[in-house]
Amino acid sequence: NKTPPQPHESLPARAAGLHRDLGRARPIDAAKVDATAVRVGTRVRLAGPSGEERAFTLLGPWDSQPEQGILSHESELATSLLGKEVGDSFGLEGKTYRVAAIEPFR
Repeated sequence: NKTPPQPHESLPARAAGLHRDLGRARPIDAAKVDATAVRVGTRVRLAGPSGEERAFTLLGPWDSQPEQGILSHESELATSLLGKEVGDSFGLEGKTYRVAAIEPFR
């Protein structure tokens, strides 16, 4: 039987993972975001079948605040929105929404 690792034994691996993630992180310059399609750094407004609207901002995983409509670009919802353009249809929670607008995040 192998004993489980002690918390202090996993710290170097965790630190290496965080270092790797930080090395890949890049700031998003809203002035340079191409808003012709849904991408990381954009805010997308969806128009629903009954006139309701939903809005989501796609940012990095550490910026994610789903309760405020800020999604990690790695989330399932965000990955299905990526690449959509104004006018495209999108299924969400059993309803069909239309991409009404895309703009750089603020």
